[in-house]
Order: sequence, then structure tokens, then C-alpha cells
Amino acid sequence: MKRLELSFADALQFVLRVEGGFYPGDKPADPNPTMYGITERVYHVWRRRNDMPPRLVKDISEDELWLIFYSWYWQPIWGAKLPHRLAVALFDMAVNSGPRAAVGTLQGVVGTATDGIMGPKTLAAVLAANQATLAEDFLWARVAFYRKTVQANIVKLPVLPGWLARLEQLREHIA
Repeated sequence: MKRLELSFADALQFVLRVEGGFYPGDKPADPNPTMYGITERVYHVWRRRNDMPPRLVKDISEDELWLIFYSWYWQPIWGAKLPHRLAVALFDMAVNSGPRAAVGTLQGVVGTATDGIMGPKTLAAVLAANQATLAEDFLWARVAFYRKTVQANIVKLPVLPGWLARLEQLREHIA
């Protein structure tokens, strides 16, 4: 199996484990029903774009789950072109906070324009960065991102400990 397939498989394995199964979206801090991190809204949009009627996210198929994760989260971050540890960490944030937020956070770490879109300049900066510390620097930038998110929307405060625990699990996973 190619390195890129291994990176995606590893990233997906981590996300599926930390996201768990179905979440009904029954809390003010997290009101969106999800299945393994795919929100019902994302699932409805994906099905409409593929000429299928919306349905409950808890009924998502394994093939649909894989296709959404790959096409809507892995490909926009250029996961196949990134060093493995960073690819897993960036994919996890893309699923948790959206690809633009994930790439924008990474761009802040590597010192490129923070437009949230992966491109040749961002990739070049990533590849030129100190690979020994890049993934860890990105994880610390995620801590700052989550704290800023809570400051902007205090209703999210109850989910902050879970986000920080997720980062510790990720840190152990990519070590």
C-alpha cells in the first residue's frame, strides 16, 4: 500500500476512534447530530450534490463515510503530500473544525498567508519547516484556536476539555 493510503487510513482510524458513533446533537454547546464526526448538515449537502435525497446521518453507509472524509476533508488539506504526522493532525482538525480552519491554523504556524486554502506556497513552507517540531507546533496552535473559539462563543466552554483531551490522544497517536 502506498504511503499516502497509509496516512489516510491512519488519520481516518484515529478520527473514527475519537469521534465514536452516533451523537444526537442534544447539547447547546454541540447541537449538531453527527455520525463519526460527519454532521447531518454535511451529510445532507453531500447527498444532494450526488443526486440523492437527504437522510438521517445515523444511517450513513461506510462507503459514504469514507468518500466524504476523503473528498471533503483529506483532499482539501492535500493530506497525501504532507509528512505523515502532520497529515494525521491536520486531517483531525479538518474534521473537527473544518478544512479552512485547519489549513489556516497550519498557515499561521508555517508563516504563510492565512487564507485557509492549501496551495503550493503553504506546501512549500510545510516541507521547508523543521519536521521534528512541526506537528507539535501545530498541536499547540490548535490549543490556541480552541481557546479563541471559546472566547468568541462562551457557550462552547463545556466542550473545551473534550477538545483538549482529543489533542492529547492525538499527540500520543502520532508520537
